[in-house]
Amino acid sequence: LQIFGAGYSAIIANTFFAEDITIDSTGIEFHNASGRMENNIVNPGSVSAGESNGIVLSEQTGGDVTLLNNTVASGTSSDGSRAIRIRDSSPVIDNNLIIVSMAEFFAIELHDTEDPAPTGIKALRHNLFYRENPDMELYQYDGDWYNDIESLEAALNLQQQPDPQTYGNLDSDDAGVPEFLSLRGDDEDINTMSDNDWHLVAPTAAAIYEGGRTAYTEDAVDRDGTPRTDPWSIGAYEYDGD
Repeated sequence: LQIFGAGYSAIIANTFFAEDITIDSTGIEFHNASGRMENNIVNPGSVSAGESNGIVLSEQTGGDVTLLNNTVASGTSSDGSRAIRIRDSSPVIDNNLIIVSMAEFFAIELHDTEDPAPTGIKALRHNLFYRENPDMELYQYDGDWYNDIESLEAALNLQQQPDPQTYGNLDSDDAGVPEFLSLRGDDEDINTMSDNDWHLVAPTAAAIYEGGRTAYTEDAVDRDGTPRTDPWSIGAYEYDGD
């Protein structure tokens, strides 16, 4: 799905984006458009040629995009896999559960942006970077790779001066691995979503299911319509440890 064109704005909520193509797969792209994505499941699938990208944000000259409480996978491709790819955009990225399965590819990539100060990430708060593959990278910008939360947050807060808005992010190496009802399904394939179920279940750590940022309090629900409880869970589904 592509939201395209100056002046266009969209709210994408409670939706499921999964691709089943073999060349250059993207779950959803905002191109020169603004809006919000909330409570979505995004997985671009397995690609035999080209790249796989969960969410692409490009050339947001007319407004910004907010990514709030999504569960986003990078898909798998030998030519490049990213959960979130950003080019000339200034998104707010809060409470997302970001899954990367490919070694040496990225949770987030800031791509082809010459000056990050006006067009880099506006806020990166309370996201979980799930190292489904332990060799994944958290973030890439201009040839620099960041593979730990501390250096990533320090680099982004430096770019975001005088109002740094990067904090509270978690690495599954430290916070614990999220447990899903079925991450890979009966076929043991993370990319065939028909038999996968990404609801959080025990023994997911409290740091994850209580690790989100409460963005608003009135009528806050998850992808199923379950009320969000303060503090929110990270990802598309609320889970209170029951």
